[in-house]
Amino acid sequence: MRRMIGLVVLSLTAASCGGGAPESGETSVTVDSTTAATVSEETETDVQPDEELIELQVGYIAVSSAAPLFVAEQSGIFESHGLAVTLVPLEPPSMIPSAVAGDIHFGFLNAPAVLIARQNNLPVKAVASISAIGDDPADYFIQLLVPEDSDIEEPQDLVGRTVAVAGLFQLPHLGLIAGLQHHNVDPDSVEYLEMPFPNMPEGLASGDVDAVLAAEPFATLVEDAGGRIIMSGSEGQPTNIAQSVMLAEESFIAENSDVVDRFVAAIDEVMANLEADQSPVREVIPTYTQISPELADRIRLGGHSPGFEAAGWEVWVDILSQADLVDDSLVVEDAFYTP
Repeated sequence: MRRMIGLVVLSLTAASCGGGAPESGETSVTVDSTTAATVSEETETDVQPDEELIELQVGYIAVSSAAPLFVAEQSGIFESHGLAVTLVPLEPPSMIPSAVAGDIHFGFLNAPAVLIARQNNLPVKAVASISAIGDDPADYFIQLLVPEDSDIEEPQDLVGRTVAVAGLFQLPHLGLIAGLQHHNVDPDSVEYLEMPFPNMPEGLASGDVDAVLAAEPFATLVEDAGGRIIMSGSEGQPTNIAQSVMLAEESFIAENSDVVDRFVAAIDEVMANLEADQSPVREVIPTYTQISPELADRIRLGGHSPGFEAAGWEVWVDILSQADLVDDSLVVEDAFYTP
């Protein structure tokens, strides 16, 4: 049996809700806001045999780092915590508006996006980590690549060159800024051109850019075409820095702490499992993306470790402050939830 958690519906000025998946077209999520939104604080996380499952709508982006959500759903981890999760495909720009408007209970995005949203008075916070850098930068799922015959051999050679990034001041670009600073390269000495990840292999081959900051599977595809890696997208970042996260709207968290704790416990469980064995990630990626099983076996996955560390969030605040995207009014501890 299942019971629906009602959502607090808020208006979001100058932002439209909803979104589309790369393959599935427009997606509409209907939530019964008249249903009771409370769950007893005394409810145990362990599910009793006759306990009703709590229905949740969880937004995701069809990228490899969202795989733990599908592993948790297909392996029964969500159900073992009393949750019946429906995974809803959305585009990145509609994730936070959908959470704030009440169309989804939890959404997949990244730590810098949460911090910028809070700086702009949007009431969301991260509740769980869904990806990590990992111990080896070479295994990170974002890499900076150049053509095989390029004269760029090291980060210092990027001065005056043009690098393709999927979006300015998004997580990959911000990570690159940290990496350049780590190698004593002024990030402002490099030109950046916005280019979707799928266009990067051709953009590099045609000479439109000198380098591409490519996420998987496109980093591997560029390598297959002869591209060379200059640096990892995680260089200069500590291993405890928050990466992809699951977020929720603040009033939903406050009014449904038991549900949030169940969800966080489920995510932490699957992340701990994947930290020991990443093979389920490779198996599940072809089921919700256009990545083939053969390619899924070869791409970099980054790391999987549960939980947040406050120090890791402070690193993003420093980077965002240098870019004038946040200021001293931002309280970093309010950006993430602690069960």
